[in-house]
Amino acid sequence: YLNEDDKLKANDKKDFVETLSAMGIIGISEIDQKSIFRVLSACLNLGDINFIESNNSSSDGCKIENIDKLDIIANLLEVDSKQLGSSICFRKMTTASEEYLVPRNVKQAMSTRDALVKALYERLFKWLVDRVNEMIAPTNPSEVSLVIGILDIFGFENFKYNSFEQ
Repeated sequence: YLNEDDKLKANDKKDFVETLSAMGIIGISEIDQKSIFRVLSACLNLGDINFIESNNSSSDGCKIENIDKLDIIANLLEVDSKQLGSSICFRKMTTASEEYLVPRNVKQAMSTRDALVKALYERLFKWLVDRVNEMIAPTNPSEVSLVIGILDIFGFENFKYNSFEQ
């Protein structure tokens, strides 16, 4: 999921230190900071998961080619590696009396992986926004009308046409 851009010149160490400082300023504990980085790292590592077609001729399923990456991701998310792999490579079908694991093909497994990353990232982003809102919320009810909150999401400034409605 990482794109290299020759135009982007970043000082990762300096930016990371500034990020940690900003997280501390808004009251994010060290434990929560580590959890944030675990989720972000898991998301990035999920993008490195490769799938290959299963050798089983009775199904068009797939399997994870680089299982060592899956173990790293499972460790970061504190989940069972086999269950994580199974949830990506199979879908559960339930009938009135039985449950079946239906294999996904490579394209379906890639879509499932990508959906998992999007869900993890979305929940992390929502948690961060909620946390910032908690920190800037007035503690005194008489101060409610004195607060201005600003959230700038990168990207809109890159549109050819930029409007308030965006």
